[in-house]
Amino acid sequence: ENPIPEYLRNGVEHPVVASLQERLMKLGFMDNDEPTQFFGNVTEAAIKVYQRQNGLAQDGIVGPETFTSIMSPAAKYYAVAKGVCGDDITRIQTRLYELGYLADAAQVNGTFGDETEVAVRKLQEVNGLNIDGKVGRQTINLLYSEEIKPNLVSYGEKSDVVLASQKRLKELGYLMTEADGAYGND
Repeated sequence: ENPIPEYLRNGVEHPVVASLQERLMKLGFMDNDEPTQFFGNVTEAAIKVYQRQNGLAQDGIVGPETFTSIMSPAAKYYAVAKGVCGDDITRIQTRLYELGYLADAAQVNGTFGDETEVAVRKLQEVNGLNIDGKVGRQTINLLYSEEIKPNLVSYGEKSDVVLASQKRLKELGYLMTEADGAYGND
């Protein structure tokens, strides 16, 4: 009775949108939530990220090619690595900063660079995941779970997180030596 539109885009309401959202959630491109029949901003953003990862035109519109790709049993799960830019990277970096894996709020810039890769590697190490510096299925699921362990610095560690902490301690008058990034006796 209600034929599937050839193109699904922001503002469209149709039962097939719920199936599309459910598939995007399963693949890790959308947060797990209750699928709806409405194609809104969140769905559009997830589609653009899926299109970016799969070499499709990043227009946020689900035409026949994008629809077939997403619904395929061979569809790829969400994965990002160094060199990728986007709003999804900003969200990942924000979470890494909140958990103490990125040293400075200025590192939340939407570009997956060396600093983000180092932070992801540390997160994977602390949380017992395969250390590859990429945000794939396991890492993204852990990143937003209650089981995640935050970054705790300890004596002997040398990192940007330690350096940022030392600089802040110096500003507040607690550290009398120069900040060097090495967690020592001072």
